[in-house]
Amino acid sequence: MSSTDNNTTAKLPINGDHDYVEITKSNVEIDKKFLEETGIPSTIVYYCSDCEKIITPKRIGKKLKFSCSECKGNNVSFGTEVAIKSYYKIKG
Repeated sequence: MSSTDNNTTAKLPINGDHDYVEITKSNVEIDKKFLEETGIPSTIVYYCSDCEKIITPKRIGKKLKFSCSECKGNNVSFGTEVAIKSYYKIKG
């Protein structure tokens, strides 16, 4: 990382005491199509790596941690539908 990098979030270690809003702040440029009018809506989905399918999760505590409502596993990822399907190579 260069010394001229203004993204302080990347420089700090993440521990359980950080506010999630602060963690998501960054200096990333955003395509105007996401900001104009109402923006492009994104569907958030949850994917269980144990079941290998998109699921409806159960929240664990007050943090952004989820468990699978089907297999009770804790390996649940979440993100936009496009990102999850691309990352885990899900067809359809």
